Amino acid sequence: MEKGLLVVGLTGLLLGFAPAPPPRPDDPKQQQKLLLGTWVIVRQENAGKPLPTPGVLKAVFVADKVTFTRDGTKTNELTVVVGPKKTMDLKAAGMTYLCIYALDRDVLDVAYQNDVGKKGLRPASLTSTDGRVFRMVLKRERK
Repeated sequence: MEKGLLVVGLTGLLLGFAPAPPPRPDDPKQQQKLLLGTWVIVRQENAGKPLPTPGVLKAVFVADKVTFTRDGTKTNELTVVVGPKKTMDLKAAGMTYLCIYALDRDVLDVAYQNDVGKKGLRPASLTSTDGRVFRMVLKRERK
């Protein structure tokens, strides 16, 4: 009888100290943390066709903000809201860009549809040839 109580007591202790489950990799909060840092825009496209990229374009993600710069000069700052299923909203001055994205270690691929402010219009894919879809490919800057 004493052995049975001891086993039950030890099992309860062990289960009581079980570690919390790890965060899900697709959790929006976890994904937002993975975006933090400085990224260099290496390619821009519209409807699947390359756009000129004048100067050095960067995106700096800090907390829930992203600041875009060209040759070190700030051009725009937006609030970032990462959603489920690889969606992201970029918000500024009453406008919202509804985006989809893919993150593969140090490469961030973002597409948004140029129908700013209209609800529910996200690009169907990162490689869309729709004339309203813009795409940016960014590489994480390593120091």
